Amino acid sequence: MPNNASDPLAELLRSAAAHFSAAEDELRNSRDPEREFRLALDDYNEALLQSPSHPAALRGRAVTLVKRAGGDLFFRRDTLERWDSGITALDAELDRDPAQLELLLYRAEARTCRARCELDHEHDPTPDAQKGIADGAAAVKLDGTCGEAYLRRGEARLVVAEFMARRQQHDALGQSELAVADFVEAERRGYRELDLYLHRAMAHRCHGVAREIREENPIASFDKAIAVLSEAIRLDPTRPATYGERAIIQEFKAKALLRQRVDPFPAWSDAIADYSENIRRAPSDVQAYVHRATARVYFSQLLAAIGRNPLPELANAIDDCDEALRLHPDFGLAYSVRAGTFKLQGDIEAQVGQNPRTSYERALKEAEIALLRGVRTWSVLMTRAQSLQILEKRPEAARAYEELSKVPGLSPEVLLYIKEQIKRLFDDEQDPAR
Repeated sequence: MPNNASDPLAELLRSAAAHFSAAEDELRNSRDPEREFRLALDDYNEALLQSPSHPAALRGRAVTLVKRAGGDLFFRRDTLERWDSGITALDAELDRDPAQLELLLYRAEARTCRARCELDHEHDPTPDAQKGIADGAAAVKLDGTCGEAYLRRGEARLVVAEFMARRQQHDALGQSELAVADFVEAERRGYRELDLYLHRAMAHRCHGVAREIREENPIASFDKAIAVLSEAIRLDPTRPATYGERAIIQEFKAKALLRQRVDPFPAWSDAIADYSENIRRAPSDVQAYVHRATARVYFSQLLAAIGRNPLPELANAIDDCDEALRLHPDFGLAYSVRAGTFKLQGDIEAQVGQNPRTSYERALKEAEIALLRGVRTWSVLMTRAQSLQILEKRPEAARAYEELSKVPGLSPEVLLYIKEQIKRLFDDEQDPAR
């Protein structure tokens, strides 16, 4: 055995590697890896104090920074700053030696994850995604037989496709087809990890959304995505994220069926069941609770449309948000969904003759907290503006609508609605008796 006293640097590197491995084990088991990643970084930083240019320490620190940001992403913490730290560390290593395939793949993944964070906040992810595509292409050029290189390029292309689909751009179909082609090539080159199934399904889902933009039937694409994930579950039924992704696609399918005036209830029920299985297998997955809450909100609207009481399902949605915030009190998206749920609850209470004021006040409060937590999506801003308007806080409501109107990518119909509400608020302010 080596003498630790005579080789403290080697001991630090061994300790860092052990903490890194423990952190990955925590993440695989849906537990927070932050402590182990921090201990690994402490060891790498101490090693670099002793030997500032040590290649293994520099490389290990860069990879740990990126993986720690990935842990933040899973647990829905604010990750942009940490992605930047990891990417900067990888930049330095790749500037020293651009032919390091493993680090190039890590950077492609990191840039794509950063892009997805931007997309989650309804910001333009294209600059980061294009860098991820470039890193994936460079990895393919370095080793055209590496399946993971095609996977990483496909992941970045998928983010671009999803952004285009959200903006109702017809090119989303072409981008999703490029992503699918990369995933097929990754599999052909021997990449067999289950995350490939997830990404193939996401690409088929995006393909379906793109078909809807072109006024084509998306159901076949959604069914392909569901079939891919069902096969992944058959191969490994223990992986929570697979159920969560299948639930998301069931939601897309249900909405498409509803637009086609086909019964969407089975797909909605399947979505909620899959989210529940995701939660059963990963009780600390806050994103799954919020996704299930969103599904329950839509399900409650279907119930209301056929004359059934939607309030119990809305109460279940609020319970899901409560649990997400019990697990992670700063999770802004949970406040956002809870705000919208209280707003809808108030609307329904008003329709059935109950006093909705408390629900609207809660909706406003939750929207304000979501905004403070950095969630500045159009839906949060709309909930805030409408709640202020209903509560007759006219000047504040007008300012809220003005802020909402500046969100990029709003449809002409939404912009017209905002303009009409601002005019109505102005008229009411001039003549309160109206």
